[in-house]
Amino acid sequence: MAQAKKITPTKSKSRQTAPAGKVRTSKQTAKKSVSRQKKKELIDYSLFYEIIVWIVIALDIYLFISMLGFGGALGRALSSFFFGMMGIMAYLFPFVHMFRCSSFVIFASGCR
Repeated sequence: MAQAKKITPTKSKSRQTAPAGKVRTSKQTAKKSVSRQKKKELIDYSLFYEIIVWIVIALDIYLFISMLGFGGALGRALSSFFFGMMGIMAYLFPFVHMFRCSSFVIFASGCR
């Protein structure tokens, strides 16, 4: 004998049942999923911006060490370039650059 295939009813895609027995429409479900996605994107971008700030700080510290003459061959090249471009103000450049980049990233992340 041939076995009968069970037919299971499929749920409607336009409605989902909530735990309290309420019917939730697809529009409400879509709003919830969009808000979750926005929250997840916000968390991801904040971590990304923090990583950028730490990288900028590390590079500026290396640049300042290079200005003092302790940066190795690359440091000597960077030091001679910046002293050629700015003179004695090259000592201030890493601090100004760190402040401007960090504040830009912090304020730009707050605008989203």
